[in-house]
Amino acid sequence: MISRRAFSLISGAAALAPTALWAQEKMDGNALNNSANLYLPQYLELIEKSEAGDQAAQSFLYQFASLVGDEARATASPQRQFTVPQELVLTSEPAINAIVERARDTRVVILNEHHCISRHRSFTLEVLRALRPLGFDIFAAETFIGKPRQHHPVLVEELRHKMPFLPFYGYYSRDPVYAETVREALELGYRLAAYEQAEHQSLLPDSASSVDQINEREEAQARNFIDNILTPHPDSKIIVLCGHSHILEAPQGEREWFASRLKRYTGIDPLTVEQSLNWPAFDPANDPSLTRTVLERLKPDQPVCVFEPSGQAFTAESYSGKVDLSVFHPRKPAVNNRPEW
Repeated sequence: MISRRAFSLISGAAALAPTALWAQEKMDGNALNNSANLYLPQYLELIEKSEAGDQAAQSFLYQFASLVGDEARATASPQRQFTVPQELVLTSEPAINAIVERARDTRVVILNEHHCISRHRSFTLEVLRALRPLGFDIFAAETFIGKPRQHHPVLVEELRHKMPFLPFYGYYSRDPVYAETVREALELGYRLAAYEQAEHQSLLPDSASSVDQINEREEAQARNFIDNILTPHPDSKIIVLCGHSHILEAPQGEREWFASRLKRYTGIDPLTVEQSLNWPAFDPANDPSLTRTVLERLKPDQPVCVFEPSGQAFTAESYSGKVDLSVFHPRKPAVNNRPEW
């Protein structure tokens, strides 16, 4: 999840800065690079700032790495490590099969992602393909801006197949893998929908606590989703791609996330699919501990949903009991210094 505070910290490296373009004001180098879709100069500057100790740059260096295809750096994002008891017996089933079977009983399927991992976006495309025959016809994503800040006349909801998908429609969708997911979603017949918190819904001061800022954003997302997607399209089924904890179906201390609010307000029990902590890194030494456990014990050759003996999804403690499925991805060999997938 990216807070408003974090966005302000990286405005030079990753902000969209379209207002300057449309107001014909003089742009700095990063704004010019943004307008020309030149991400590499910004990425190199992030590396330089990160190596100099700039914490804001360090925080977003791994995310930006996915935009330029630097899988080695993107998948080296530091993660909290967990200890898995040796006696815990794990079972698995093919992830797509598990998702399709359970998606039949709901209108809403929510997947999450780690914002540094392009593979999560590629898997989302597999889900979009698999669920289209079940009547799923809207793809809602955290990355979509909705009404672009520069007042471009085409809204993301109005995009159609073969129309250009411009960078300012979203931040994460600058990743070519994410962009390809969007393009194919349109080819498959999905409509795109935005539900992210809008600027006029950001009422708290920057001095507000992180808990208050999180709850304000989650409330806005849930209300936008209900008002702009569920209510106007009562016969539609929706696939959502969000980041990290937005997927939690129950409150987490004082924080109540998007999926929990959606469930409470509508009575819809979404199918929640966690993958944000589960991926094999380009360098096995950087594997998250849960992924290492699954790869060593189950040796999957395709994405799998993993379960504990109780039938509960095998996942990190913070997600335990709050998501329906947990997807783990197999390791693929490198081909020309790129992952085979």
